[in-house]
Amino acid sequence: MSDKLPYIISADTEYLMNVWGERNNLKVPDSGFFTDFQAGCVEHIASASSFSGNDFEPIVIPHDKLASELQGLVSRYRQDGVVALDRAYIGDSIARHFEVTRAVNTDLESIGTQPRPYTPAISKQIDRLVANSGTDLTLVDDVIFSGDAIVEVSELLRAKGVQVSTVLAAIAIGEGRRKIEEAGIEVKSVVEYEDVKDEICERDFLAGVPFSGRTVYQEDGSHYSAPYFAPFGLPERWASIDGTTAARKLSLYCIERSIELWQQVENLNKMNVPHGFVPRRLEYNAGDENFAAYLLAAKSSIQNDS
Repeated sequence: MSDKLPYIISADTEYLMNVWGERNNLKVPDSGFFTDFQAGCVEHIASASSFSGNDFEPIVIPHDKLASELQGLVSRYRQDGVVALDRAYIGDSIARHFEVTRAVNTDLESIGTQPRPYTPAISKQIDRLVANSGTDLTLVDDVIFSGDAIVEVSELLRAKGVQVSTVLAAIAIGEGRRKIEEAGIEVKSVVEYEDVKDEICERDFLAGVPFSGRTVYQEDGSHYSAPYFAPFGLPERWASIDGTTAARKLSLYCIERSIELWQQVENLNKMNVPHGFVPRRLEYNAGDENFAAYLLAAKSSIQNDS
């Protein structure tokens, strides 16, 4: 068994793109693309470990394992008492959803938990959940990292007279688990790690993919996405990629594969994919500009900074 600190990557991109393709009656790249992309991510993250002198090791956890085992946990609880914060592993047929996301401002500084784009305000979602629930709920999430979001949501529900008794998660990290348990809530997970270098979702490293990146909220409430690589996001802070050189190399890799992804979607469907059409646009006023061309211009800005 390796003594290196694990760097956890939950594989979800292929599943999310397949769901998006089916809903829009579009073809998406086959498994080969996503397998190759994943291998490249692992290689760049491992290189970042060597470059920085930190002793950590990327570990990929397959989507099928996390989804099937998490859904197995959910099946043991009353269906009407289960509310999911995640959409990568839990669909509408399995549980109701509470639509929240990690958000940042236009300076990419955290502004905490916010409603997912195009969904009601958190207060309205809470009221709706309370009106259609008993006095006890089970929350489901993909990852428990710090535990802050779960505790925050639990306190909002408690203030309305609904107790969160159990949290189910695909992946739980020790510190976050303990924080939730200290709040008097039982935690059950598919996979648990006591300590990690980081835990990231694979989707955050491909531009435009459903639910990818952090949501950037502007002062007027408009929003767009910031994936975890330059020039859009902060790989050093958001993905623990230590060192400017390692972060730039990873960013170039991610943007190149993002270009390839959307070019393949275009070729498979014999269509133009404008920026405003992708599930997670990178500018609020995204319009008819070809998305792959937009990414190509962004790639140039990274290369010019080197």
